[in-house]
Amino acid sequence: MILALIVAGLWWFFGRDGDALAEGSEEAAEPGRECTVVPVVAADEEIAQTALGGLSSAPDEEYCHDIEFIDDVSQAALYVGPDSPATEKVLQDADRSQAASSVPVASVPVGVSGPEQTDADSLNAEDVAFDVEAQPEAAVLVADALGASDLDSSEGAFAATAENRASEGEEFSALDDREIVHHAYVLEENESVSAQQVDAASGVASEAGDNYSGAAETTPAAAAVWEAAGFAAPENARKEDVESDAAAEADAPVAEPAPYTLFLLDTSDALAPAFAPVADAVGQAALRLTGGENQVALWNYSSPLNPGVTQGFRRNLNYTTDGQVVSDVVERFGTGGVPQTREAVAAAVEESAALPETSRVVLVTTGTADESELPPLPEGVELAVIHIGDGEVDQALQDAAGYHEQVTDLTKLNEAVQRASRLAQRRSSACVSGAVCPARCWSVQRLEGRTL
Repeated sequence: MILALIVAGLWWFFGRDGDALAEGSEEAAEPGRECTVVPVVAADEEIAQTALGGLSSAPDEEYCHDIEFIDDVSQAALYVGPDSPATEKVLQDADRSQAASSVPVASVPVGVSGPEQTDADSLNAEDVAFDVEAQPEAAVLVADALGASDLDSSEGAFAATAENRASEGEEFSALDDREIVHHAYVLEENESVSAQQVDAASGVASEAGDNYSGAAETTPAAAAVWEAAGFAAPENARKEDVESDAAAEADAPVAEPAPYTLFLLDTSDALAPAFAPVADAVGQAALRLTGGENQVALWNYSSPLNPGVTQGFRRNLNYTTDGQVVSDVVERFGTGGVPQTREAVAAAVEESAALPETSRVVLVTTGTADESELPPLPEGVELAVIHIGDGEVDQALQDAAGYHEQVTDLTKLNEAVQRASRLAQRRSSACVSGAVCPARCWSVQRLEGRTL
């Protein structure tokens, strides 16, 4: 009996205290105290692990978060990657926006890897392979340093690389003053990421930034090299090439507008966000063209929107010298459907071929939804294409066009329409003399023996 009482007493003292400890643990893990998971995607997990290492906090701390690396950007609260257009594209493709300005958290030297150490700054560009897909920033920085104009090269004794990405067994040689800076990008909440996780990610990014003391941005490269790699040039890109082109253009003659210009305007759903500036630019160009006694016609197209209609294009205005009428009509267009671009271009070219003098079709488009065959351009018909936005460019149209320009900044649209209409100087021919032909350049194509 005495033994039973002793056992019961021990249970009361230790067992009850154990229950109390368990209850205390549960209390520490109750909502508000449990760790918030911060899902992180990294362009280079090795760098991100180093930058964020040790920043997870313990459950008993007042501010508690747990960093977890994942692969899906759509589910991330934090993205760690290079300060570059390539990162912007990754976030754009995943439909993610930043919740705050990015913070620099790490940097890595850039150079070349190869069978032996070398003076990387003295290499010839043809001796270096550029892997734009795997290492876009390294490819751009090395190409810029060596004056390379062709980033398609996959052969060479050396390879452009970040130091930590050099191939195993190869020697790394750094370029002088060239480095990739990785930033922490806090992303806005979505269906997979809560506001609490975004707040926690912001704290992680801030702390990682406080622990970093290196450069704030990736070494700038020439705009033309970024564009040759397939990316929009960042704001800090060097623009010397643009300035030299502008100087050359100052002395270049302005091509005379064609006697007949047909504006062919995409009015599909895709154009809706850009419709107002497009209509304004076309209206202004029409007024200037007709002021010089040239004739202007106006068509729009998308896809058939009404029962019984089989064609997607509409002949809105026949050729006229009254630019104000064109300006008024284009403002009244609506948008809808998909862009049956090739069908509309074929019809516009066919009609233009019947005119007595040189005619020019100025196409403003967001892309191509149909697969119709494009006929060869007849003698005396010119085609200029302005592609609006980041959508896929129709390569067949680009190849056929005497002028092709992709516009993503709508503040530049009016200038582009003026150039396409031959109302402004074309881009310098230097843009097409070499392997690099940035999107901002006037693209010259030879069509049936003619240079447009």
